[in-house]
Amino acid sequence: MEGRATSDGTRIGILEGETKSIISLAEFRARLGADSWIRLHLEDFEQITPTMEFFTHFNLSNTSHVVGLHYVLVPIIRRGSRTLGGEEIPAYVDLSRTRHAVCIAVELHVPFTSVTSRHFEHSLARIRSQHQLRAAMLSRYRSMFPGQSDDAIIDQGCAITSLRFV
Repeated sequence: MEGRATSDGTRIGILEGETKSIISLAEFRARLGADSWIRLHLEDFEQITPTMEFFTHFNLSNTSHVVGLHYVLVPIIRRGSRTLGGEEIPAYVDLSRTRHAVCIAVELHVPFTSVTSRHFEHSLARIRSQHQLRAAMLSRYRSMFPGQSDDAIIDQGCAITSLRFV
């Protein structure tokens, strides 16, 4: 269904200096020694400090994150989008700045009204309430769902991934 489209998770755009390319998940795994990636907007990535032990990441509706797998957090340099036909245009990331983490918990299709203070304990400083979460998700996902209202986007709920940095 178009309204619940997700990233296919098999390719990612990378910027290396002035060169941009798209690599497969297999190549990403080989380069970085991890199971997969978690893309963060640059301003969000910069809020993750070296002293943080845990991190809670929010996605819209669903995620493919799996407990026990090793993820590399990478900053998005150029946002991805989706065409009206649903085709994904991947985000481009910077592989020279990364954080490694292991997934310790995943919750799927959580209504925004069910997200509690426990979920916000290890989230970004700008996402510490349901109102802030709603605003962050709309900012992040509007371009992925052209033609949908804010309420239709939010009605998809959220996915909550808990990570421990390694």
